[in-house]
Amino acid sequence: MAKPEFIFSVEHTFTIAGRGVCAVGLRHTQVNSLRPGDRIELRRADGTVVRSQVAAVEWRQTYAVTPPPIEERRFPVLLAPPLLQSDVPAGTKVWLMERAPNQTVERTASQPSGRPGLFKRLWRLARGRSASRSATPRHETSRRTR
Repeated sequence: MAKPEFIFSVEHTFTIAGRGVCAVGLRHTQVNSLRPGDRIELRRADGTVVRSQVAAVEWRQTYAVTPPPIEERRFPVLLAPPLLQSDVPAGTKVWLMERAPNQTVERTASQPSGRPGLFKRLWRLARGRSASRSATPRHETSRRTR
């Protein structure tokens, strides 16, 4: 296990229905310091410690008015359930305890691109043709009768 690393202090929290609690306070220079699956510790001001996991880093934000300069923006980190908003008060320190393992995608010889033929099937569907190949030879289907 690596040495614990301080990441950010929580400025405020909010809940996304069906997803969980978001802790806001991550700066733009720190967005790449956390990734889903990282194990973190939430060290509260009263001295208690809660262990959790990062579910996602919400780096896309929409503003109704002109957004503040990037230096002033704070990004939310979605925490893994079953945390509640009351479990993460403002002022809580977020420490990275352990990085998530890298998820590599293995390719096989039969699937060099992951989904062979998918684009061709989608193209046929978009043009109004059947996605499956028909038993009729190609030259007969392309002829038009007048």
